[in-house]
Amino acid sequence: MALVESWDLALPPQWNGETSLVRSGVLDSLALYRLILWIEEQVGKPVDPTAIDLASELDTINDVVGFVQRNRVR
Repeated sequence: MALVESWDLALPPQWNGETSLVRSGVLDSLALYRLILWIEEQVGKPVDPTAIDLASELDTINDVVGFVQRNRVR
């Protein structure tokens, strides 16, 4: 969550791991790009953002954590 907070976005007050970031439009295109880069670092492989449904797979911080856990190279 600190990573997203560091991007100087208009986050809603008292946001948490279940707050919509993609569907609500909180993450702009630059923030989505940064998020994909961060995810690639975490999973250890490239992530094709056109091959996934960003709104359903990466909408919340909890979704992002789950995506990373499922796609991490072992």
